[in-house]
Amino acid sequence: MEKENPISYRTFKVSISILFFGGYYDTTVHKIKNNFTLVLFAGWYTLLTILFGWWGRHLFNNFQGITDSIEAIKINLSGGIEFTGEKEDFDYDERTISIWHNLLRKTTQNISKQDLEIIIEIQEEYETLEKQKYSYENIEFIFLSLDTIKIKHVTKEDLVDVFHSMEIYNKQIAQ
Repeated sequence: MEKENPISYRTFKVSISILFFGGYYDTTVHKIKNNFTLVLFAGWYTLLTILFGWWGRHLFNNFQGITDSIEAIKINLSGGIEFTGEKEDFDYDERTISIWHNLLRKTTQNISKQDLEIIIEIQEEYETLEKQKYSYENIEFIFLSLDTIKIKHVTKEDLVDVFHSMEIYNKQIAQ
């Protein structure tokens, strides 16, 4: 399920050194929708570093402004620092993220974190109704529930993998 216009989140570096004061900073996380936006942000922060990064003297290392400036320019011109995975993780609770990270790659290519969150909610509902979890009836209950909300791309193998990851999470919590 490849998106046509993927959005990424990136941060850039800026080095500012004036007289005896200087710093090497991360920018805020920027939402990058296309290559033009990426070039715009990278160019802006590189320009700031070129204009203000070289000139100061640090108290303990006279060349720190130069070193930081070179590093910032290198990072910015290579596209910044990728922050997409971390940014997306903020949208989900700890349980969903933990289960997601224990899924097989094949499963994560077939379902999204949003799908997983829905499956977890359906599973919680099932567990209040039935005592036998992670069974054939459990899978059928989830399939019917997903079908009701028009999610049809989840396979039985995906659900078995989700169940396995849920068991791993539950064992971690119990410790």
